[in-house]
Parts: sequence; structure tokens; C-alpha cells
Amino acid sequence: MQKKHIMENIHINIVVAFAEGNRCIGKDNQMPGWKLPVDMRRFKELTEGHVVIMGRKTFESFPPKYRPLPNRINIIISRNKNYVPEMNGAEPAEVCICGSLGDAILLGTEKAKGQKLFIIGGGEIYKQAFDSLSVLIDTVYATVVKGEFEGDTFFPELSPLDWHRVKVESFLRDEKNSHDCEIQKWIRTEILH
Repeated sequence: MQKKHIMENIHINIVVAFAEGNRCIGKDNQMPGWKLPVDMRRFKELTEGHVVIMGRKTFESFPPKYRPLPNRINIIISRNKNYVPEMNGAEPAEVCICGSLGDAILLGTEKAKGQKLFIIGGGEIYKQAFDSLSVLIDTVYATVVKGEFEGDTFFPELSPLDWHRVKVESFLRDEKNSHDCEIQKWIRTEILH
């Protein structure tokens, strides 16, 4: 009974950037070949002050000065029970390690205290979230980068039966942003009704 009550109060957000052509999100544990400060700014605005949940590889892909992500509760998923993350960041942040996505969601909900939960990657974590926790995902914030990129990690397709795009902002390539992109907000269809 108590677990059901906890699950009813969980609202998960997904944050992702992927290539429009093939939904690529990464290659060799790095972002594909785009540089988009507009996306980084949006990511910071969305997640700062909240709980971010990520896989170990995603955490390790961040530049050392951003490990852990500052001003957020960082929950890292690793099957290695002895995993100790390398943390170089100078700004305050809390870091927790969990052995599964389910444990990370429960811990994140406990620690959130009014803050939002954001799953920020990587590919395997997104897949697990959509496969087993999709009813708990309320919103997907996606930066869709124009083009197709070589990669080895991809974001799942959002079914138009389950998801409705409610907001799109377009940004053109400029001296700072290497590619055209759209920042999209998707909401689970049943939430709209």
C-alpha cells in the first residue's frame, strides 16, 4: 500500500538532445559532434536545484569541472557496488550511487522534497525508463539537432499515441551554436485529458 502511494506521487522528466535524422545521442561515450550553448543553457535552467538521475557512463562523460553537476542532487546508477565517482567540481552538490533505475527513482523521490526529478541519460537508462517506468514519465524536454550523426547510442521513438508535442522553439546555427536545432517539450497524452 505504501509503495503504491509513493509510486502515485512520482513524476519523472526526461532531458535529452538527439539528432533529428537518426535519434543519435552519443558515440564512444561522448556527445555527437555538435556544440550547442543554447541547449546547455536550457539544460541548466531546467535541472538546477533539482534531482538529476544518470548512468555512470553519462556522469563520466561530463568534463571534470562539472563532476558532479553543481547545485543539483546527482544520483548515479552503477551496477558496481564499489563505484566511487571521480568528483572535481568546485561547486556544492550532493552525490548518491544506486544499483538500479528503480532504486534511483525511489531515492530521488525521497530526496526531492518538492524538487523535480530529471533523467538525463544515457541510452540504456532512457531505454529502461521507457520500458518499465513509462507511466511515471510526465514530460520529455528534447533538443532535436538538425542532421544525422554517426553514433552508437540512440533515443527511443516517442509514440504519437502516448506523447503530444506542446512547445517548439527553433534556433538557427550561429557563431556559437554549430547546428540548427529545436527545443521541444512533449507531455504524456493522458496528462492532457
